[in-house]
Amino acid sequence: MRKIAIIFSVFLLPSLAFSYEAKVLKLMGNVYVIPYSKAEVRAKEGMELFEKDTIKTGDDGWVSVELPDKSKINIGNKSLITIYKSKQDITVQIDRGKINAKVNKVKDREITFKTNTAIAGIR
Repeated sequence: MRKIAIIFSVFLLPSLAFSYEAKVLKLMGNVYVIPYSKAEVRAKEGMELFEKDTIKTGDDGWVSVELPDKSKINIGNKSLITIYKSKQDITVQIDRGKINAKVNKVKDREITFKTNTAIAGIR
């Protein structure tokens, strides 16, 4: 029984603690991810994004990311956004650029988009 508890704590708990907040579906052009307090890396399809990761697109770049509930966020060129999570809620901080999001309704969860200045179209 003790072996099972050790295996559970070594292998399963880290994967639960560090579950991804979004995943890169498609991208084109220059797209970079800046993991929290680490160096910038080039984004790749299938790449998992975690809390406080920043996505930066170049002049010719765009990226489509998917949240675990299958909501999708398309990020346009010359954009800089950061993903935050608190409990079940997700906040997308838009520092510059433009996004187009299709958010699925999920009970007991909110997705918030924050920006210093905003022009929003909601349908």
